[in-house]
Formats: sequence, structure tokens, C-alpha cells
Amino acid sequence: MSTKFASVFPRLTLFRLAKFDEAKIERYPEGDPKGGQFAPKGGGGAAGKAAEISGADPAVVTAIREKIGAMGGAIGDRVKLAKAAEPKLTGLVNKIAGQFGGKMEGLNHRIKTRVAVESKIIRKALQKPGKPLDRILADMKDMVRYTMVLPHGSYVEGARAAIISLEQEGWEAIDKDNFWQPGNIYKGINFAFENKDGTRFELQFHTPQSYEVKQKESHPLFEKAREPDTPPSEREKLVDQMRNIWNKVIMPAGVSAIGIGRMMTL
Repeated sequence: MSTKFASVFPRLTLFRLAKFDEAKIERYPEGDPKGGQFAPKGGGGAAGKAAEISGADPAVVTAIREKIGAMGGAIGDRVKLAKAAEPKLTGLVNKIAGQFGGKMEGLNHRIKTRVAVESKIIRKALQKPGKPLDRILADMKDMVRYTMVLPHGSYVEGARAAIISLEQEGWEAIDKDNFWQPGNIYKGINFAFENKDGTRFELQFHTPQSYEVKQKESHPLFEKAREPDTPPSEREKLVDQMRNIWNKVIMPAGVSAIGIGRMMTL
């Protein structure tokens, strides 16, 4: 084990490590063209979720947009709070990345824009009809979000050490999503953290290869696939394209020991 990790691993009891939860993952049913691949428990995989969203009535989307417009300054206030919290958060994650051989990438996009917030509210409202829009906004954990890229060979050690260090700094991991699953349309580790003041941020962990694939190949497809007005047939093709792209990404050894196994949905 590298000496840069030695200071945190003797205190592993401080890290509430969530093992890969096979109960949350199941396979597509027999006869499905994606047979042998994994799907989220109780769903039909990313394509199934995509089909569910794509059936949204344009009038429903318009009604949601009108409700967003009636939210007053709530969204703007959340963006302002994110901007106020960001400098200290950026300093914190940069420090931790430097300690464990990581590099922070995509810092230009660390604060979620108002347009991105509104788009997410629409998607969540379509997925969960009846949920108040102000509650959807309040539940967002990625108003400030970061990406840490770690060397493939020390990815698991580095991610663990970074998470432990954040917990020692008073941050609780409230989401522990491990998307390194066979057949997924995205691969990486996405954790969300919250402190005693209620400040939240998201931290994604990538290898150099997974980050490059996300940025250069997968992300444009993902954004197109989750647009409510993308036709179902096109969305299915985009999902298949993403799955094929991510199948070529090498999975780090031992990565299933971090977080909870999840399948990405749109």
C-alpha cells in the first residue's frame, strides 16, 4: 500500500463502507435481447426508464415549466447558496485530491446553472408525478459537483482514502452510488456529501479512461437521451450506443467494495 494512503486506512472503522448490494441488482428476464446484463431492481433498465419518460405529454411538460416559473426566486436562491459555498468546497476537494494522487477535472462546471436546475426539475417531475417541485429542488445534492480523476492502478485505494478523509472533516456520505456495473450506460463512483450545516456537494470518481469516455463519447449521447422530447426509438438507440461505449472501459480491480451497486437511469 502506498504511503500516501497509510494515514487514513488504519482508521477504516470511521468509514461506513457500504458493500456492493446484490439485492439492488437483477438481470433482465429470459428472452430479453439484453439477456445476461443487469437491470435495476423493479425496473426495465435504462431503456425502460427512458421509454417511461419519453411518453410524457407535451402539455404536462408545459405545465411543469409554468409551475417552475411560479416558484419565484427559489431556484435563484439555491444557485446563490451554491456559489457562496463553492470556494471552500473547491479548496477542500483540491487538497484531498493532491493528497491521494488525484486530479480535479471539469472545475468550470462545478456549479449547476439555473437552466440545468430547471431541466432536472422537469425530469424528476416526470419520473415522480405529484411530488412538489419545491421538494424536488430541496432534494438536489449536486448544486455543487466535482470530478476527481485517479490513476487506474490506485483508483480504489484513492477513492476510499478521499471518502474517509471527507468523513473525518465532518462530511457524511448521503449517497454512495457505484455505477461500475456490467452493461451500464455510465460507469464511475458518485458520492454525495452533507455537513452539519446542511451544505451538500457531489463528488464523482473516475479513472483517466472512464473520464475521457464520459466527456468525449458518452455525455452528449446521455444528454440527448434524457431530453423529454427525444423520440422513444431514438432514445433506445442512444442507450444501446452508450452501453457499447462503456463496455470497453476497463473496470478497476476491487471496485465493487465501494458504495452500493447501481444501474444508471436517465
